[in-house]
Amino acid sequence: MDYSQFTNLYSLTKTLRFELKPTKETQRLLAEENQYGLTPIQIDQNIDTLYHSKMKPMLDELHLLFITESLSEVTLDTSLIQELDTSYRLLKKLTKNRKANQAQIDILVGKSSKKDQGKIGTIQEQLRTQIIQGFDTVAEKWKTSYAEKGIVIKGKGYKVLLEATILKVLRDQHKDNPEALQAIDAFDRFYTYFSGFNQNRENYYTNKGNVTEVAYRIIHENLTRFLDNTQTFEELVEKIPDLQEYQEAFQYESYSSYLTQQSIDTFNEHIIGKINSRINEFSQQNKVKLSKLKVLYKQIGSEKKSIDILTIKEGQEWDQLNSLIQDQTTYLAQITTQFIAFFAAPEEYDLHQIFLNKASLNTISSRWFGGGWGVLANILVQSKVLRRDKDEVKVKDISLAQIKEALDVCEEPQISLFKASYHQIIQEKTHWQAFL
Repeated sequence: MDYSQFTNLYSLTKTLRFELKPTKETQRLLAEENQYGLTPIQIDQNIDTLYHSKMKPMLDELHLLFITESLSEVTLDTSLIQELDTSYRLLKKLTKNRKANQAQIDILVGKSSKKDQGKIGTIQEQLRTQIIQGFDTVAEKWKTSYAEKGIVIKGKGYKVLLEATILKVLRDQHKDNPEALQAIDAFDRFYTYFSGFNQNRENYYTNKGNVTEVAYRIIHENLTRFLDNTQTFEELVEKIPDLQEYQEAFQYESYSSYLTQQSIDTFNEHIIGKINSRINEFSQQNKVKLSKLKVLYKQIGSEKKSIDILTIKEGQEWDQLNSLIQDQTTYLAQITTQFIAFFAAPEEYDLHQIFLNKASLNTISSRWFGGGWGVLANILVQSKVLRRDKDEVKVKDISLAQIKEALDVCEEPQISLFKASYHQIIQEKTHWQAFL
């Protein structure tokens, strides 16, 4: 009988499971101890621990030093910044009637093709290239400086940080720290261990217009904010003439002074912070709405604090969860300490990585804001963090950075935002400070 008409009619999915079982010889080698009484598995575990606890922090510190020194060498072309500002302002006007002005808009931002980046994209690329030149300059300085100490560094430009010879630089920097030197020596024959780390850090230094780049943060994000601020500042001075004392801070040539993390912190605190405080005061006294200035984003690679109470490790899940239950009082005390530290200096944390979910937003809104959820929702919708679909606000997880940005540009006086019972304790504070 021919069964062909009954075969190959339907697809069949099968799950295949494979297991690698060591041979007796492999088992013997895995159990074999070295002169220090460690098995190969224990050696790998020790290397992993050293990498996360010692080597990665030291290498991150080295990258931050390289970035800081490189940016200190950079003076951006003022004429390009001015040309970019002119293009931005023109684009804003043209987009008010996109249909009629599409041809001019295409000249500025390019068409859909990746090769056509438009006038703005071309200027941004030229400015990014100036940042990259700073990396090249400092790399050559490092080579010369360490050569005088008998240390040869391989690589060109930022790639000096990715070669195995960078371990020699670490040894020199930590020559007075025996514990650090011991960790560095342990990786003499394991430099390939840093392959993933190096690939990730290389993204800091490229010039492809990617968001992970130092140059992108400076030109596409912080320079855009700075130029927005210059326009806002011009409008503010007309209303508050005393702000003219800050005029120099918003000149095109001044932006090159705001590239490193330290200079960004100073600018945000002593320029933006003080101006926004005076805007708040003026708005409340005169019952008017004025736009606020935007703070600059943290520099790529800058040190950020995090809240780490318990990290669950693979293979130790149940033991660690049991420890959490047994020592909950200790963990609660750690949580309390960490939260106190956060609220004492929130600017030292990466607010982009701290999120509030829908339930948290509802709780905060009803507890602090005078109009409940609707007040905070409107602020977030106006700043385009959330969107309104018909009469319903679509809520998603929101980072504290997004909330801060929305509150920084909110023009509503505090007395109309927060409950009356809190007005006394939030006097002379920004909306963000009052929110915290």
